[in-house]
Amino acid sequence: MRLSEFDLKQLRVFLAVVECGGFSAAEDVLGVSQSTISTSVAQLERRLGYRLCDRGRAGFGLTPRGEELHRKAVELSSAVAEFEEGARTLKGALAGRLRIGLIDNIITDQKCPLLPALAKLRDGTLGPRITIDILPPAEIEHAIVAGRMDVGISVVGQRLPTLRYQKLYQETDLLFCGKTHPLFGVEDDAAVRNGVPPAAKVVRTFLNHQDFLLVSDQEDTIRASVTNLEAVAFLILAGTHIGFMPQHYAASWVERGEMRALLPDEFRRESDLAVITQASARRTPVLKHFLSAIEANTSDGPM
Repeated sequence: MRLSEFDLKQLRVFLAVVECGGFSAAEDVLGVSQSTISTSVAQLERRLGYRLCDRGRAGFGLTPRGEELHRKAVELSSAVAEFEEGARTLKGALAGRLRIGLIDNIITDQKCPLLPALAKLRDGTLGPRITIDILPPAEIEHAIVAGRMDVGISVVGQRLPTLRYQKLYQETDLLFCGKTHPLFGVEDDAAVRNGVPPAAKVVRTFLNHQDFLLVSDQEDTIRASVTNLEAVAFLILAGTHIGFMPQHYAASWVERGEMRALLPDEFRRESDLAVITQASARRTPVLKHFLSAIEANTSDGPM
């Protein structure tokens, strides 16, 4: 089979479908409709002459041939990315491409080494071509596995065996309420403790209720589930919900008297943030330079 640009495009769609676990889940990642994704995979199947996946009431699943093609497609994607990077790097040590995935709103954390690391990428030249995507943790990991992203900075959840996680620092989450929430003006600690469990709560979906379990066992008090911190902030500032947010992110609202941390010595959690890369892929000069710059601003060992 001689590959065309159209074949490569369809293979990228197939990779995204597998990473996301189905056609509908791949819509947001690819930015196209489910019908368009389905058509692309069907065209790839006709081109290959065999079925790649099962889709129906039983859910999405790969056929044996689909599993083998997926493995080869991952290898091809990595090889293409390596070739493109090598061709660009011949122009100069930092003339290649760097694709970075970040969780949202870490820019306000003084412990985050990303800003000085980015500053060192220029190195007297125009520097590499940089792509930065703000994504949920699972999407960052899936993109790195598939070779669509070189490095991520994210909270550490379930570790994937094909990725390497190098700890950067810990981020502290506290439980906050807005100034119009009934708990905002409560000074008695015991009254706050009694008021937290039944209060309406907002949780971040990617934490799998880890933050909720710290304050209540009443599942029906979870009244909002969101994918990013800005959505949490909206609901807390509205005075309708309480929820966990990083201390650094909430600091400006706290200073203005628009939010309050509820019993910060008791209702708190620590999240490990890490630099995530492929465990076995060759590191390009740009990626090596970037990781070295991050390492220079941390104290948790080589990357």
